[in-house]
Amino acid sequence: EKVVSPTQFAKSMARRFLLHQRAEGFEVYVNGAPIPTTEDYSKIQFVFPHDYAEDDKPDGLTIVNESGNSINVQDSTQDRRFEEWGQETLSDGNRIRWRVFFYEDTIDEPELQGISIFSNRKLTQRPFSFELTGGLGGQHGQAYMSGQIQADFVDRLTIDPISAERQRINWEIQETLPLLRWGQGRIKQLLPIWQAKRGEVRKQELEEK
Repeated sequence: EKVVSPTQFAKSMARRFLLHQRAEGFEVYVNGAPIPTTEDYSKIQFVFPHDYAEDDKPDGLTIVNESGNSINVQDSTQDRRFEEWGQETLSDGNRIRWRVFFYEDTIDEPELQGISIFSNRKLTQRPFSFELTGGLGGQHGQAYMSGQIQADFVDRLTIDPISAERQRINWEIQETLPLLRWGQGRIKQLLPIWQAKRGEVRKQELEEK
């Protein structure tokens, strides 16, 4: 049986409940101590949408903060890149906000690999890869990838698409297909970009040596 240290467990819970922690009246404690209210960014190598090259940015992408207010990207710094969210409109007109991190090393907790979806700060989809299978460019990058989507519209659908345990969305109904297709397209776009950027970093490190 694997024993997880309280510190590691607290970090895992912080990643899972990051948006929960910012909701009024919601607190999570491990051994009597509150979990961190921000993610541990020290091991993150790339952050999207911040690290997009201008030519790679999706059409219709707006850079905002978590509340949806516009950010002046010209004034953004490396320290502030973690405050940036991409805002996009799905094919059905619903708006989402998202951010994706790629870590320097593989994420050692499989349940935290992938993209989480929150609706009104509630976890509605545990981390997953939008049901993508093999044949992807940069496919191994999924083991380095973690991200979050704010999709408040899911709570407003006429049909409740969230499973009884409230951690999984029903992706087989018409109302959730636009988000599923968007997620598949975004991951397919990001993985090759990550692969190229990681290759550039390794090449530069070798040249410096």
